[in-house]
Amino acid sequence: MAELGTYQGRPMTPDLVEELSAEFERDWDESEVIVASTSRGKALRALQALELPIEQIEALECRARHEQKSLTSYLRSILQNELVV
Repeated sequence: MAELGTYQGRPMTPDLVEELSAEFERDWDESEVIVASTSRGKALRALQALELPIEQIEALECRARHEQKSLTSYLRSILQNELVV
């Protein structure tokens, strides 16, 4: 079995994982969760605001991956190329 490390000096065991999971579930307060916005999330929201069909959004994501760019970077390059006079 792979070494799981330690938690507060205690070796991670299946029992400790169960204990920590139960503690987390007991103390979970959804109102305290802070959702960090990602650049991909921002790009997707921008595309959704343009009301593009999902197929076009997926095609943009596919092209971005093909060019090994983030979606945000890919969209920025498209806009920069279009705005060059």
